[in-house]
Amino acid sequence: MESMNNKHIFIVIGVFAIFFLIAVYFIKFREQNTTFDESNRTFYVIENKTQENTNNTTVDSDNFDFKMIKKASEDQDNNFLISPLSMAYALSMARDGAENETYDEINKLLGNYELTKIKNVKDKIGLANAIFIKDSEKKLVKTTYINKLKENYDAEVIFDPFKSPDNINKWVENKTYKMIKKTLDQLTPDSLLVLVNTLAIDAEWQNKFESSDTNKKEFTFYNGINKKYTPMMYQMNGCSYIKSDNAKGIVKSYKEYEGTNLEYIAILPNGDIKEYIKNFNQNELDTLLENRKDPSSKLDIHLELPKYTYDYTYDSFAEDLMILGMQRSFTSAAQFDKISHDIYISKAIHKTHIELSESGTKAAAVTALVMDKNAAYYMDEKQQINITFDKPFIYIIKDKNSSNIWFFGVVYEPMNWEDNKSK
Repeated sequence: MESMNNKHIFIVIGVFAIFFLIAVYFIKFREQNTTFDESNRTFYVIENKTQENTNNTTVDSDNFDFKMIKKASEDQDNNFLISPLSMAYALSMARDGAENETYDEINKLLGNYELTKIKNVKDKIGLANAIFIKDSEKKLVKTTYINKLKENYDAEVIFDPFKSPDNINKWVENKTYKMIKKTLDQLTPDSLLVLVNTLAIDAEWQNKFESSDTNKKEFTFYNGINKKYTPMMYQMNGCSYIKSDNAKGIVKSYKEYEGTNLEYIAILPNGDIKEYIKNFNQNELDTLLENRKDPSSKLDIHLELPKYTYDYTYDSFAEDLMILGMQRSFTSAAQFDKISHDIYISKAIHKTHIELSESGTKAAAVTALVMDKNAAYYMDEKQQINITFDKPFIYIIKDKNSSNIWFFGVVYEPMNWEDNKSK
């Protein structure tokens, strides 16, 4: 009997020993093989602190403005103009309705973009957001999302029959001071909603040009051969001079409108304008603005700047957004479940308008996303700087108090009002 008890005791001890050895092996194995998993877990937690409802993806630190500028300028030989600020507002509204990979793609494109809070000034500065919803299917759009747009973007909520885009086009025309008259050509039976942002300015120069000083002068085209006579405005000491190793230019201020200080920046690259734009970034813009010289007792600045006006439609906007990473948003795999189930972006539209004259600048932009069911130096003695924009040049309109670019354009040929009428 005693030998049986001893046998049982040995069996129990043996079983415990086996379990102990297995446990020790498992712990050692895990210590050697979980370094990658633990780092992933930490990475995921960090991302969750900054991104709601996302996978463990990183946010691209590149500036959204310059991504869109470079993409939109590819293979361009004609005048173009985009509004990164308008694009960012529309994409942010879409991002707020996205989940999972769809959210990640939009978030990565926008990066750390901070939307500028803009105070509208009647007939001078206007930014507006809206969501147009097909009224017969309004129950498909989640109230929580509608409320978020109203709260975060002061968005108008408009229910529409969606028999035609006329009401959307009229709304945009009104918000852009009549500068953009036709945003959408048509809606389809599957169209459920349209997210729209508009941005418009009608800003006067702080120091206006004199019309009597405007004369026709030669403007040389990009090929360096063709030329045309164009109305060239002239002014002495009404702007600041800027310079970097790669370019020179001017900064000209607009009147202040209830705390908003806009400025016009015109840049003449030293070399090829297309190559310059490919490498254009925030550092180059900062360098230009840091090397700023104002007129003084030792410096006269003689500026010649062409008058121009034109419209621009960014035809490849949707395609370029996909190239820049937003593929899922434009497919049936899109995850806009915070807005509605089984919807995707069927159209992305971006249109702009610019008028620059002796008195100031009028500019407007619209971005619409259609969603269907299933972008220094010093001088000792008085010197004179002559800067004539008589070849293709870049121009920027931005708020002095933020890094947001309101408008970015390139003039390859200064189209005046008569040119536009003849077309």
